[in-house]
Amino acid sequence: MMYAKDFRASARTALSGSWGSAVLVTFLMMVISALGSLVLAGIVVMPVISWSFSIIFLAALRRKKIEAQGLFVGFNYFGKIWAMSALSFLFVFFWSLLLVIPGIIKAFSYSMAPYILADHPNMKALDAITASRAMMHGNKWRLFCLQLSFFGWALLACLTFGIGELWLIPYMETATASFYEDIKNKASSQEYAAV
Repeated sequence: MMYAKDFRASARTALSGSWGSAVLVTFLMMVISALGSLVLAGIVVMPVISWSFSIIFLAALRRKKIEAQGLFVGFNYFGKIWAMSALSFLFVFFWSLLLVIPGIIKAFSYSMAPYILADHPNMKALDAITASRAMMHGNKWRLFCLQLSFFGWALLACLTFGIGELWLIPYMETATASFYEDIKNKASSQEYAAV
């Protein structure tokens, strides 16, 4: 079983030699996100850009080159990505109405849906969410521990007035992609991994 330190090590290995590209893509993502927050169109566009951003680092983990134009690859799947994001948001929102904790748990449950959709672009949005929920069964605590392991780095990034986030965000994204690869490989005999 891989642990947080293993996912971080995998991320560092995947990003070695590509940190410049990773920082550039992260900077562009931040600029697009800031501009998107200024206009109503950002609400429509940002889920697609965010999905593309995550997939860039999944591709980096798979030894593919990090390129800025990758931020726009999600527009090829605009409807599915937007539907997946909207459904995930609604499900988490309704679970959060009960209490905050169930909403957080469900957010972890649905967190692998973007990666599943990247690996299976013909899958329906709701099916990707369902597959993520099944894949994350028994793995939510591991993902929580992985994200918590970046807490110190996040504090350091704050001390640099956010500049450190240009390195931290790709590191976290790639480690999360490594987590996905690990649980996907363990689930390969399951129906949701073979779709």
